[in-house]
Amino acid sequence: MGTMYVIDDTIRQIAVELKRKFPNNLSEANLENIVFMSELESPSKTKLAVTKKMDKAWKAIYPDSHYLVIVFRQRWDNLTLAQKHILVFHQLMFCEFDGEKLRKPEVQQFFELASKFGINWEDDENVMDPLADDFNEVLAPKPVLEPDKYTNIMREDHDLGSNVSSQYYNDDED
Repeated sequence: MGTMYVIDDTIRQIAVELKRKFPNNLSEANLENIVFMSELESPSKTKLAVTKKMDKAWKAIYPDSHYLVIVFRQRWDNLTLAQKHILVFHQLMFCEFDGEKLRKPEVQQFFELASKFGINWEDDENVMDPLADDFNEVLAPKPVLEPDKYTNIMREDHDLGSNVSSQYYNDDED
């Protein structure tokens, strides 16, 4: 049996509310050009969602759309409401207004460093010095209960094709 996708108005409504509340952050996301779907029986054990540019097959069905945001329903159902909102926000950030490409995240950071020193430590003149005599903290290791939430990378092991973003990493085809 093939992969089953369904249009998901719940995800669209979350996107509408996010864009209304955060217009400065989501100005690039033209919601009229995004199709929001759920994949009902995802085999993914690591991804929560993907955002991809429409390929020819999807364009035949949705000719006026540029992007496809798919949440993996089995994983989505285990998220809190706040996590769902942040996940949709994250996926919308990949969408450029013109639909020409997927936007890349500005930050790639190790969990241990980001959790203690922030994601912009290189710009913070007052950041704590890990070698200072008064720094006696142990850096929290990456959580092991659900490490896949933090280690997603782009893979082509799913039948979504290439040019797919994972939850926290995105890469365009060359």
